[in-house]
Amino acid sequence: MTNYDLVLFDMDGTIANTDAMIVETFHRLYKVYKPTVIRSDEELLYFSGPPIKETLLKEFPDYDLEEIFPAYRDISRGTYEDFIKEFPKVRESIISYIKKGIKVGVITNKNSSNAELTLKIIHLDDVIDYCLGSDDVPATKPNPVSVGIAMEHFNISDKSRILYVGDNTIDFTFANNANIDCALLTWGPRKFAPSTNPKYWVKDYDELSKVILG
Repeated sequence: MTNYDLVLFDMDGTIANTDAMIVETFHRLYKVYKPTVIRSDEELLYFSGPPIKETLLKEFPDYDLEEIFPAYRDISRGTYEDFIKEFPKVRESIISYIKKGIKVGVITNKNSSNAELTLKIIHLDDVIDYCLGSDDVPATKPNPVSVGIAMEHFNISDKSRILYVGDNTIDFTFANNANIDCALLTWGPRKFAPSTNPKYWVKDYDELSKVILG
């Protein structure tokens, strides 16, 4: 018997290596809308996770969201094919979970069209057919409402049998708010807030598979 019936994944930094895409997108955005400000790659990596509209309001307060968000979206979309990469062993691991009867889905703060494109680029679109994007839910992470939506979709009522897999503090907060277990991958460059205390710390998908499959 496996340890979980449903495994829900974050996207950026968890199943898709989008760090280079995020950095490149913001460098291009600053060049146009805030050319006197220089952000390091390390600073920009922390923009992965929180809802993008919140980040844009904070970083570009002189612009209306109706202007800066479409600009970000257009620039970002143009970087996907060149800068989004696959992580090792993600595809084969997820396939192994599904073969064991585990349900698999994605909950991300990306909008659904960008999430679907990302799944295609990393060759998971034929493996993962359930993905909740920011425009699919009434509130984004760390609000836990999307977990309830996923539970209803998969007809799973026992929260103790659900695991959320992410790579940063907001993912832990999200899982904690939803009262489900959390596993955090430590392979990324981002540091975790001191309050971050998931049930599992895992360095890669080999360790994650031991957690999930037992």
